[in-house]
Amino acid sequence: MRLLLTHILLFGIHGLVLSQESWTWEQCIEFALANNYDIRIIDINRQQQQYNVKDARNSFLPRVSGSVSLSESAGNSIDPSTNIITNSDFYKNSYSIGGSITLFQGFSRNNRLKFEKYNLQYSEKEVEAQQNAVAFNVLEMYINVLFYKGMKDIANEQAQISKQALMRNIKMYELGRIPESEVIELEAQLANDSLNAIQVENMYLLNLLELKNTMNYPIFDTLKLERINISEMLITDLNYSVEDIMQSAKSNLPQIQNLDYTLKAAQYKLAEIKGYALPSLSLGSSWGSTYSSTTRDDNNNIISFLNQIRGKAGTSISLSLSIPLFSRLSNYSLIKKASLSYELAQVQYEKELIENEYIIYNNILELDAAKKVYQASNKNQEKQELAFITANKKLDKGIIDLIDYNTVKNIYAGAKTEFLRSELELFLKAKTIQFYLTGKIL
Repeated sequence: MRLLLTHILLFGIHGLVLSQESWTWEQCIEFALANNYDIRIIDINRQQQQYNVKDARNSFLPRVSGSVSLSESAGNSIDPSTNIITNSDFYKNSYSIGGSITLFQGFSRNNRLKFEKYNLQYSEKEVEAQQNAVAFNVLEMYINVLFYKGMKDIANEQAQISKQALMRNIKMYELGRIPESEVIELEAQLANDSLNAIQVENMYLLNLLELKNTMNYPIFDTLKLERINISEMLITDLNYSVEDIMQSAKSNLPQIQNLDYTLKAAQYKLAEIKGYALPSLSLGSSWGSTYSSTTRDDNNNIISFLNQIRGKAGTSISLSLSIPLFSRLSNYSLIKKASLSYELAQVQYEKELIENEYIIYNNILELDAAKKVYQASNKNQEKQELAFITANKKLDKGIIDLIDYNTVKNIYAGAKTEFLRSELELFLKAKTIQFYLTGKIL
């Protein structure tokens, strides 16, 4: 009981520490990769494919089989020693062992092994592709949560500003310096800002829940996120052409590598099926012997087991050549279908490469645009902050009306929102280009 209570206490402390820590986007991705069911399913498929490779490799080994039989006869039966009908009871044992090996089968086994190896490489890259997909989903959800977290802070700040302005105007109204209408207008503005804060809070909670679901994170556990810091490197010009990034993507991205594996697998599958239409050559060997209680010597004594096994033993060696002459055109149909599968893989390979070139070029344009928007929104936020500070001073002196003040306040909030959005979008676009260049997000 004491040990159990100790474990419960330690677990509770550990959970409390985790709930108080802020998670980086890297930690969220690592947690998701370790707990994602889709990745585990694809990895099981990869393990199954490993056995397909082993089966293809084992097809080069010989087949060996043995048999043992025991029979007892009663009544009229044929004596195995004399082949004469006898009425006496007897029993008989037989033993055999044989093996065969295929020497040539139109290179079908070689091509099947290569086919299964490329399928294994495809399965391994499928695991990587799923890991990348999960990582990107987590990163996008993480950025969405940070965006609505920032929106929530801005909305709460706006509500707090409206509340402070309202309290100031109430005092001024009580001193008779402003009319009651200005107090009512600020009350309406505060109600609107409070409603907006509640709505943004709900969006934040919904996106946080979606992030937890993507990570397979415990639904009732606290998840605090750390803010992403944009480095200066993301703002500088990256001199990468579409050709450079596409060349790196071909070498690093699992989804593009899998196009090549699919094409090669289809090529060797076609070669494997063509091989079945060629002659095959096999070598076989067998050994067999029997023992019977009716086998006797000149003195009518049953010959011993070992002497019978040695005396009746026989061996054989065979070499067989099989030539497929006519199989109801099934080989022809299989070859044609495999040829079409190979042609389809070629078309898909070329199509996917072209589509990826457009996607990469589009992301390069979006990254360039995101950098410009980030720089412009940063300057705009600074200017709008100065305008808002000035408007606050004017409000204190009573030289600005509420409509103009709220306009400046809302523009400042919009500038902060736009800067937050541009900052997070720039980070996501930069990570996308990094992924094309390295094949990794972390």
